[in-house]
Amino acid sequence: MNKIYIPAILVLILVLVFHILGMNMHWYMQFSWYDIVMHITTGAGIALSALWFLETIRKDNLKINLFLIVILTLAAGIIWEIFEAYYNIAGFHYGTLKYWVDSVKDLADDTLGSLIVYIFFKRYF
Repeated sequence: MNKIYIPAILVLILVLVFHILGMNMHWYMQFSWYDIVMHITTGAGIALSALWFLETIRKDNLKINLFLIVILTLAAGIIWEIFEAYYNIAGFHYGTLKYWVDSVKDLADDTLGSLIVYIFFKRYF
């Protein structure tokens, strides 16, 4: 698993490219599912990065598990949601029910991405 950085970097570059395209082409507004796909993919990219980080610092007695990967992915997702709220780019006004529903959905999608990565690597590596 020492080359986990390759898929991590590739997925995050893919996320960056499709986020820029989504912003410039207004895909976030045109397609309601686009945000969901982006959060799942971003969650996968963050989970791959977390897996890479944990594998890099791992001692023989540290077992990489689902909890660590999900917590690191959730932490990154929460930081992103704070960023969206601070810069008022969430799509809904901060504090409204729609804002909170969207934020919880986004964090759930991020978590789903991390679970997909964990299941994939648990099964094949």
